[in-house]
Amino acid sequence: MCHDSPLGGHSGIKNTIDRVREHYYFSRLSTIVSEYVRTCHECQIRKTSSVHTKAGIISFPTPSAPFYVWEVDLCGPFPLSSAGHSHIFTAVDMFSKLVFAVPLHNCDALSVCHALFQLFSSYGVCHTLLSDQGSEFISKGTRELCKMLEVSQEFTPSFAHHCLGTCERSHRTLEERMTPYIRKGRPWNDILPAVIFSMNSCTNAATQYSPFEVVYGNRPQFPLSTPHDLDLRDIPKDIHVYLKQMQQKLYTIRKEVQINVEKTNAKMVERVNKTTSPLKLSVGDYVYLHDEPTGQGQKLQAKFSGPFIVDNIPSPHLIKIRDPENKRRLRMPVHINRLKMAYIRAPQPQTYLQHVSESQSSNTTVDSSTSSYSEQVPVRQSTRNKKPPAKFNDFVYLDSELGTESISSDDNRYHKIKCVLARKIDNNQLKYLVQIVGEPAQNSIWVEESSLSPKAKMVVQNRPPPMIL
Repeated sequence: MCHDSPLGGHSGIKNTIDRVREHYYFSRLSTIVSEYVRTCHECQIRKTSSVHTKAGIISFPTPSAPFYVWEVDLCGPFPLSSAGHSHIFTAVDMFSKLVFAVPLHNCDALSVCHALFQLFSSYGVCHTLLSDQGSEFISKGTRELCKMLEVSQEFTPSFAHHCLGTCERSHRTLEERMTPYIRKGRPWNDILPAVIFSMNSCTNAATQYSPFEVVYGNRPQFPLSTPHDLDLRDIPKDIHVYLKQMQQKLYTIRKEVQINVEKTNAKMVERVNKTTSPLKLSVGDYVYLHDEPTGQGQKLQAKFSGPFIVDNIPSPHLIKIRDPENKRRLRMPVHINRLKMAYIRAPQPQTYLQHVSESQSSNTTVDSSTSSYSEQVPVRQSTRNKKPPAKFNDFVYLDSELGTESISSDDNRYHKIKCVLARKIDNNQLKYLVQIVGEPAQNSIWVEESSLSPKAKMVVQNRPPPMIL
């Protein structure tokens, strides 16, 4: 009532403790209430944690030559152009930072394949294509095109936009430079080539060269460039001499570019990693996965899904998780920044276990004369903590009484039982609800009586757990 009801409003720990403490008092009040609120599933899937976790970053390895690795993405949607274009396919060379852009009518796989064909026709077939997990990039048509051209596809984790930082930064510059002309009513598909030219002719902060100069060896001619007289005596007489000079010039430029990019990446990693607070996970931990709600009413939707179990940790940034209910494993690993720790509440079997209430009620009837006497004369209550015998407990704890051989598994090995929660009859067979040592109570499983070791059978026969009908 103080937390889960609409009157409680799923308040935080402090407010719930204040509300309970206003009317009640019991031992370990703050601890019990704090644990209850912390393990509330509805609160965990909607509220963000006050402890912000952020993993450190690593820089992408710098390729050794231009057009070896391309980052590709879609930019938009934009206002519908006069030719019917709504999106822009963008590609950025990871070495020279050269930007390639093609307007698209649709953002489907077929349009992306046509854009990739134009990219490869202009600059040659690359070695690696880096993209997100959009449906247009992971479709069968795109995969077949890359397979036919022997292009390796690499994908970033879902909702990890910073992993395509070079392409995302080019989108910001592209949108900034196109906005003034779109506001004047000019069709953006007509000015797109000019904007791309301006981006490729400007000096890049990481390489200290313009992409045009890294690729062709010199800066492009601008309409306002100062004309210079051509001296025919400066033209090499032998074409081989000219090619050798140009090769040496390109080699010097690209060597400096590689050094400058590595220095810039090292400074960026050092600056960003100063303020990181990575989430420490291990296999078997329970986590919630952050989602991005869409559509109408997205502010009233849950921000997290789960809980999930950490199944494998292939790298410090990628985590493989699975659903604890149906054991379904997510196809692709997720970025660790999308996860937060889940606090699982232990189940309460008292809500669904059958207790012998009739016998208890008959045994606990009190004579009217005795009750009236107790109301008149105050009796001093003992403060001693009275514990019932073990045979009257709801659960049968076995971890302190048995050895490691308590229950057999499919591979003929035994696992230690922590406690037996309940029993039931299924298909004329007696089954027990057991909790394995090292597993939370919600992962309890039903096992047949034949699976128990002889010692475990003797204990549950002497102290049978509650029966579920």
